[in-house]
Amino acid sequence: MLLTDPTVSAAEYWVNAEKARFTQQDGPCAETPKDVVDTRRSLELEINSVGLLMSSVCARFNAIAPVNRLPPETLAHIFHFVRDADTDTNRLLPAYDFDFQAAPTTTLPPRAVGWVPATTHVCRQWRTAGLEHPTLWSNIRSDLGPEWKREFLRRSKMVPVVIQPNKMALPSRKEVITEELAADIARHFSHLRELSVDSGVDILAPIIQALDRPAPILERLALSNVNVRPPSMGRVQMPVFPPEAFSGYAPRLHGLTLRRWSFLWSSLSFSSLVHLIVAHPSWDHPHDAGDFEQLSNTLRKMSALEKLTLEHALPPLPAGATRHSVCGPTVPLPKLCSIRLVDDVRKCGLALKHLTIPATTEWYVSCVQYEQGCDFLLPWLATRLGNSPPIRTLLLSEIFDFPTIAAYDREVTDFARPKPQYAVDSPRSDLESPLFRLTLGHEGGQLPLLHVRLLLNAMSLGDMRVLSVCCNQEWTTQNWSTLFGMCNDLRHARIMLSCARPLCQLLLTGFSPVQGGPEPIYPRLEELTLSNVRFGDGNRIRNDELTERLKDQGILKKLVIEKCSITSELIDRLKEVVLEVVWDGHAHEMSDDGWDD
Repeated sequence: MLLTDPTVSAAEYWVNAEKARFTQQDGPCAETPKDVVDTRRSLELEINSVGLLMSSVCARFNAIAPVNRLPPETLAHIFHFVRDADTDTNRLLPAYDFDFQAAPTTTLPPRAVGWVPATTHVCRQWRTAGLEHPTLWSNIRSDLGPEWKREFLRRSKMVPVVIQPNKMALPSRKEVITEELAADIARHFSHLRELSVDSGVDILAPIIQALDRPAPILERLALSNVNVRPPSMGRVQMPVFPPEAFSGYAPRLHGLTLRRWSFLWSSLSFSSLVHLIVAHPSWDHPHDAGDFEQLSNTLRKMSALEKLTLEHALPPLPAGATRHSVCGPTVPLPKLCSIRLVDDVRKCGLALKHLTIPATTEWYVSCVQYEQGCDFLLPWLATRLGNSPPIRTLLLSEIFDFPTIAAYDREVTDFARPKPQYAVDSPRSDLESPLFRLTLGHEGGQLPLLHVRLLLNAMSLGDMRVLSVCCNQEWTTQNWSTLFGMCNDLRHARIMLSCARPLCQLLLTGFSPVQGGPEPIYPRLEELTLSNVRFGDGNRIRNDELTERLKDQGILKKLVIEKCSITSELIDRLKEVVLEVVWDGHAHEMSDDGWDD
């Protein structure tokens, strides 16, 4: 308990103390300029001393506050919530925010480490709790400068440390690694829980050397080499992932990402892996990583794998390989949820053929150089679709240089407009995962009819109810009928761009070289959506053409017109022959590529 003199009030005591301290209370206290300066200097010292006294009294007052009776461990636990709120990587930071590359001696960033002044600039007890508890400094953001990272590492002492990946993926916010920081990371390697760094081989040298050491608590490792350039600019040495990484001891490692690193498939054989991502530039495949058999042997050891991404990382094709070739043991991956392959179509086909994967796995396959070897995909398609529910929705897209086929086992009709960075329309709901998404290269964007027919004929489309086509191909109605002429259960069709005219002729008339005869080949077609379609003369749909075909078909119940070049007069005529016409109300002007401006 704080003891004071009960016979003297606080006000009386300090008034008496002031009178005792100062000899002159009233009137002029100085006669010459020098006396004025000396007096002001003396009073300034008094003010500073009284300030220190006030601070001491406030400290006594704060010491008996309930919050300051909490133990330091409890305060540190509370500070964790403040830190996590400030370091939330899901929040976008304004462009005018703090310079994250500045040293710790400069002004603190308001969000990245805003918890530091908020918790340590209050009182001595809070400052001690904030600065001396290493777990508060164990989560290191990627967008902090190297000096800040080094300070965090120093204060984290020996607790498990997380060095976050650069989630924003912007060049101005790339991971900043200096030689000094790399050396510090290497020294702390034994107690790293997660490490994600982007840098060149010269800067990463200390970290590369540390990869030979055991990593008892390492859970995630992501290494990206940024010193990569096309062959025309000269080759640059890639960092090498050690053949005996972690001395074979990383029992908790469940996530591994290598981007533009040299490696051997055998060096990645960690049975604890759940996520594996290996990516190379398209012009520099890892030819020395091993063959298909070594890849298969490595994957066989990863029975817990849930996510697999291989971009231009598959081994070279064996000499004389065909789609029937067996290049290694079959690999069962019973827990795989997602697979992404980007490579030569023949390599993708052989790799997929050797994988045994659950029917619920989400597939994304992007094949380049598909002009030769599309038949390598047929064994995979036969296995994939043979163990899956019937295809209910099919998307065929050939825009933005990404010819893509996607299949769903549900009727998906609500699609977002495709953007230039995407290959195909995407369902608005993230829950609508396809049976597979197959992208065939991105060089020119012209997918030959022969290859489309080869792939679609390998799929059973008799139960398909929704069809979405978005392309500028000049295929004839007869060409289209060889692709979809047997889809008699079709209920909803969505057509975009210049393929609309021949496809409308196929959908709305009885013409079919596959079946023949006057009867409609789509007797259940109830809804048709036309998007980004031109109406008029030339190669466009003629103004009277659609009305006549709809009148002859007599089955369609709903017609949707969106983002089309069309007149209100034509809309009125369409309403006379279709029960329900939905129009966005605008006669859009479209650019040469078919998109509305």
